Amino acid sequence: MNLPVESRPTAAETVVVPNRALRETLELLEWPLLCEHLSTFAATAMGRKAARNLQLPDNLNSSRTALSETVELLTLDELQEG
Repeated sequence: MNLPVESRPTAAETVVVPNRALRETLELLEWPLLCEHLSTFAATAMGRKAARNLQLPDNLNSSRTALSETVELLTLDELQEG
């Protein structure tokens, strides 16, 4: 018995599949829970809101830039007294 052949996705389905894959990946990573936890460290309501709505960077360069900024802020924080 021959197995059914999958049909190719239409243009509309192609748009939905990456979003679905991203949504499922974020759910597996528990991204909303992580963002909620991160928001507890914010000092202001605006910061808490921004942390809850945090988006993953679109590309590797953006991730590297964000990491560099984080390291720089941690270094500056260590230099500050009090």
